Amino acid sequence: MPRLLFVCLAMSGCFSAKGPTLDTKSESAPEEASLVERPPIKPTNFQAKVQGQTVSLSWDAISGARKYHMQWAAVAAPHVVLGKASITTPNLKVRDLDEGRYIFHVAQETTRGPGPMESLEATIE
Repeated sequence: MPRLLFVCLAMSGCFSAKGPTLDTKSESAPEEASLVERPPIKPTNFQAKVQGQTVSLSWDAISGARKYHMQWAAVAAPHVVLGKASITTPNLKVRDLDEGRYIFHVAQETTRGPGPMESLEATIE
């Protein structure tokens, strides 16, 4: 069986002074770690204050959050979303709610996408 031999000569243009170069500098581990963003985390200290037909929601701000995603539903029908919001601050007021029990969900979003949700319930009387 014949063997093929490929020879690339400098004159043929395979090697050129303008070709790609290798960067042989190595970066230290702390610099590399700063380039890698941590995954989104669940919001903490999620609280609701009810005043009349308004629920004021708040939670601790999360470093690196691009925004927060909120949604709410009646506890009696938790899969029927009554409202949604995408906000950049760690608080939201939901107004004009009818009497009943509601469940609220919040999740952080980073450049890596949305994170896990935190939930709580509040009652409008």
